[in-house]
Amino acid sequence: MCRETKYVQHSSSVPDSVKKEEDYNWCTVQCDELPKGLTEEDRNKDVIATHEKPMACHMNCCCFLPSITTKDGSGKVIGKTQYVCDACCFVPKYDVYDGNGNKKFRVRPDTCIGGMCIMCRCGGGGGKCFRVPYIVRDPTTFEALKGNGGKDPAQVTQLWAGVKNEFCTQRDAFHVVYPDNATAEDKLALTGTAILIDVLEVEQKSDGGDS
Repeated sequence: MCRETKYVQHSSSVPDSVKKEEDYNWCTVQCDELPKGLTEEDRNKDVIATHEKPMACHMNCCCFLPSITTKDGSGKVIGKTQYVCDACCFVPKYDVYDGNGNKKFRVRPDTCIGGMCIMCRCGGGGGKCFRVPYIVRDPTTFEALKGNGGKDPAQVTQLWAGVKNEFCTQRDAFHVVYPDNATAEDKLALTGTAILIDVLEVEQKSDGGDS
């Protein structure tokens, strides 16, 4: 959670040379900085965005708060997601900014008990049986924004990834519904938001501590 990390988003698929068959019986550890078989050309091919998280403190501290900066393929900053610390410390929330530093969205779950606790959702098919939707909101009024042509709330939601993935791997599944008026840059920035939520609230639970 605390370490500096960089995620590279490509428009193309993973090269066959670095794909491996899933093995649920044995653990394969990547000892090198990069996966074996991944060339320099592969690393720089079809890059549409990078998401860079600097070293930061734990999400429940109110200093050196975690954030992630999103850049386009040329390295230009197009967005940033910042964890927010306020009086409701048990409700995680994130502010999303554009490349000029203007606040575009507030992302947080719905709440109960006077705004002090997270409201979970139950019901739904597949991975939606139990979930906590992080709703994308207006940055000023905090009203939920709509996506999918006004049919659903815009949101970032972790889904149930299946028995094998949940218990035998650390593979996570997220569902992102972008606001109807979101630009291409906004969508990339919200993808960075999903990554930050995963790093802060999902991966560290699997590690049993900071990673």
